Amino acid sequence: RRPPAPQLDYARLVDEAIDGGRIIQADAMLTQWRAQSRAGDVQPIEIATARMALEKRRNEEALARFSALRQGGLDDCRVDEGRGIALLRLGRSPEAVDPLRHAVGVCADRWRAWNALAVAYDETQSWALSAAAYERAFQLTNKPAQILNNYGLSLLKQGQAAKAAVIFDRARELMPDDARII
Repeated sequence: RRPPAPQLDYARLVDEAIDGGRIIQADAMLTQWRAQSRAGDVQPIEIATARMALEKRRNEEALARFSALRQGGLDDCRVDEGRGIALLRLGRSPEAVDPLRHAVGVCADRWRAWNALAVAYDETQSWALSAAAYERAFQLTNKPAQILNNYGLSLLKQGQAAKAAVIFDRARELMPDDARII
């Protein structure tokens, strides 16, 4: 008799797929995880489901899911990051600052949280704070084009068009085919 196959670490695998932008793969693994879930999987599956809603730009659903997890007492930086990003996308940037601050305070290595916090600071014209948050986000990722683009937009809002142009040129060098870059 062969020993049973080891249980897959679905939480890690789904997180890695979402973080890598492999949404179809993450969705398939999440479906498989639900079918094979164990008692302790309920909360991690809920986090992954909320993250998937956010990645699919179902921002209202993501906000509701992340808020329910937080109200249920879950203290997880992915929940705060997701709540903050959903609030930001829904045009509620002043409300996004606190969960994003908490996310980077607990998990200082989350570049997406730093990037979103910088954007939220831009919306409140807290330029020094946004510049510091962009710098931190930039240091934490090997895919800085999105951060550079957001920082360029920040500089434009501040009336610094010449600096913004340099930043946009750098972003285009890194990702020449990315239509999101100005």
